[in-house]
Amino acid sequence: MQTFRDNNETSKQSGESRENARGELLELLSQAEEDVREGRVAPVTETFADLRARLREC
Repeated sequence: MQTFRDNNETSKQSGESRENARGELLELLSQAEEDVREGRVAPVTETFADLRARLREC
């Protein structure tokens, strides 16, 4: 049986976990924005067209 203290600790850990996940997500979004600014991304249609062309060469 969980006590109030156990529930409170679980809630605290859950909040810390959410904050960590939020920080990681913000970092990924920041990296993605930089990739777009630096031209390191391409439309998915272009990517798959390139892959199909490469597979036809094999």
